[in-house]
Amino acid sequence: MWTDDLAAAAERARDWLFDAALPLWATAGFNARTGFFVESLDGEGRASTETHRVRVQARQTYVFMEAGRLGWAGPWRDRALAGLGALLGPARAEGGASGHRFDAGGVLVDARRDLYDQAFTLFALAHARPLDPGAVDARIGEILDYLETQRASAGGFLEGEIAPVPRRQNPHMHLLEAGLALTGAGVSRGQALVDESARLLRSSTIRRPARLANTTAMTSHPWRGTRARSPSRGTTANGRGSWISCAGGAVRTSAFRPTASGPTPSDMACTVASSSTRCCGAAAPGRRRPVCGPRRNG
Repeated sequence: MWTDDLAAAAERARDWLFDAALPLWATAGFNARTGFFVESLDGEGRASTETHRVRVQARQTYVFMEAGRLGWAGPWRDRALAGLGALLGPARAEGGASGHRFDAGGVLVDARRDLYDQAFTLFALAHARPLDPGAVDARIGEILDYLETQRASAGGFLEGEIAPVPRRQNPHMHLLEAGLALTGAGVSRGQALVDESARLLRSSTIRRPARLANTTAMTSHPWRGTRARSPSRGTTANGRGSWISCAGGAVRTSAFRPTASGPTPSDMACTVASSSTRCCGAAAPGRRRPVCGPRRNG
């Protein structure tokens, strides 16, 4: 049975995660001198870069929090605390935002503020909140206050100082992900971030037929540009899956309530997913949502 094969594959994946991946990144992947996670490892399992991006600290903080939740017996708490320490203090840049990169000694040498870094930091802080709720809530508040100064006239937020143009949809997907995590962690301001990202997805990002715009001019609305149709995370299976996953979470909040003039939650999910599904425009009898199913070849 395929279910037996799936269960066996899941067991192998868990063994690899617990016995190989997590131990490697908890030791060779962690710089005990600086207290930061390393950027990458070479073929011998040695750190291959000396600098450390802030977003790596955020991602690895989440990884080890999740490892603890899954029951890994290794030093998940120590590693998550180390990552959290970097995000709470050294990563702080002007205006309360997160900066971009540390040097080999753990000093923030690239303090440019980027939307990706804000999203990843918020996501990690939401998951690490149980470790130090007071300090984490204060740091979350600083980043959200900074984002309020970065609102774009066409909706969403400005890209930041590293690559201010063109604007991309992918950082906003990660902000939606962060908002959902914040809401799940009990941070009341997280819902506003979910709603903002959901409005942007509904009004500007979804393109017909079955396409997500990826880039835009800084003030255009809806998003458009010569690169809007080029391959991107928004037009790959990985990118669609990320938006679908986040949209699914947003549907469970107030963000995607149907409107008289806009697409329904199911319309949006079907539009994003329709490169791999077929979606009927009309609801089946007795159902409020369109029926989605596997796309048939041809």
